Amino acid sequence: MASTELSTTVPLDLDAARELVITAASRLDQYDYKGDKGDHLLWERGFGMTNPQTVRVRLAEVEGGTQVTYAVSILALMDPLGFTKESAERFIAELQAHHAHQTEGVALPEAPRDKRGMQTLVVSLLIVSLFAVCALGGVILTVLLG
Repeated sequence: MASTELSTTVPLDLDAARELVITAASRLDQYDYKGDKGDHLLWERGFGMTNPQTVRVRLAEVEGGTQVTYAVSILALMDPLGFTKESAERFIAELQAHHAHQTEGVALPEAPRDKRGMQTLVVSLLIVSLFAVCALGGVILTVLLG
């Protein structure tokens, strides 16, 4: 599985950081919150051939606050388009925006747009087109040689 792990620290206690993580991630509506799974929080998105993503969030108390670690993985051997890193960065950006909103009164930015669906569609169409061209070539060769 391809995966990326990114961390950030928020100057909050563990319980407040947990609530902030859940609240911030709620704006990323493509992800389904699966709840507290022992030592981490869990979000999932996609299914089957859509290259599903799993986001595990671990919280650890450190000096000066709580370290929040986002581990994003996809059901693929590699991630050439950077889906995992992009997703982890989106979760961190939402966390930081919500923290600034709560502490400094900064307005929340517009909810982030998801470009992954379009990228997946384009790659899928390319693969299907390649398969169709190969199949058509095989049919043509069979007719010409047969």
